[in-house]
Amino acid sequence: MAETIDNSVTKEVVRQLVPFLSRKGIPITPENYRIWFEYFLGRKEEIKKTLDEMLASDTVFTPDVSDRLYKRFFVRDLIEEDTQKLKIEMETADSVSRKASELLINIMKDILGSAENTSGYGDKLKSYMDDMEKANRLEDMQNVLRNVLRDTRETANQSYVVHKKLESGSEELETLNAALINARMEARTDNLTTLANRRAFDEKMVETLDMARQGRPFCLLMLDIDHFKKFNDECGHLIGDKLLKHVAKEIRGACPSNATPCRYGGEEFAVIFSGPSDAAAATAEKIRKAIEEIAFTVRGRDIDVTISIGLASIQKNETVKDIIARGDAAMYLAKQSGRNNVKTEKDLPAGA
Repeated sequence: MAETIDNSVTKEVVRQLVPFLSRKGIPITPENYRIWFEYFLGRKEEIKKTLDEMLASDTVFTPDVSDRLYKRFFVRDLIEEDTQKLKIEMETADSVSRKASELLINIMKDILGSAENTSGYGDKLKSYMDDMEKANRLEDMQNVLRNVLRDTRETANQSYVVHKKLESGSEELETLNAALINARMEARTDNLTTLANRRAFDEKMVETLDMARQGRPFCLLMLDIDHFKKFNDECGHLIGDKLLKHVAKEIRGACPSNATPCRYGGEEFAVIFSGPSDAAAATAEKIRKAIEEIAFTVRGRDIDVTISIGLASIQKNETVKDIIARGDAAMYLAKQSGRNNVKTEKDLPAGA
């Protein structure tokens, strides 16, 4: 849950922040604003301690220094993020397994208890039959009938209780299973772009290669945003993240249902395509055009956004590493050929 900041505290921080940045000659960019807002807020000890030490040593906060600070404190490490998600998935799986086991054990105990009661009910009925044959008076017969009705009612109540517990248990198992499915999906989703993450990509590639060995055609597209580092340096990481989300949205929208778009890492994406290379090439071109047409404006200035794409057909006798290497080689050839285009492994020089 996000921590709530009192409005009066925010105003006080802003009152100190802007004059401070002016005195230090630090540009008021979104990244610098976020760094120093957290410093004056004082809720993150590592930021406070680091910046206090730098201020004490009269550090000059050049753009490079500020960039390193922002990356250190605020830019997500994708590997660390995936590791944390894996930990959550494992903890959820362990918790679900334990709760499901306890639930099933309790249900089985109730069923066994009901079976014992039902068995006892049958013995009692036999006994009541004997009593009925021996009864000579109407009063004795009435007593036997009352006992039969009482035990029948108790057995029925017991069966009803067990039935309701079975229903409740089934619903609880569905809830536990949904929690596990959600944790698994979270562990395989990139937080920023909501595409499949690197872990999901690795798993899907192993699965895809197994199917390719059975003769099914698959292709891999490797995609890299052109000049993204320059864009990040000029516009800042917050705007860079926004661009990554825009590009991811266009990639997802241009992919058919038989393609799995992933964030491979940083500004690089991948698409695992089920089908022949000509169909994959058509999808690659569709993606390229969609990104070329992105209307992206930063501080009133229109920014051209393009992407370079490499395509490799997945061969059944190679490794995942080999496939990625050929896709990357084709993508770098697209970069060297002027960017904003699609190259396939067939375009690579012999022996590349």
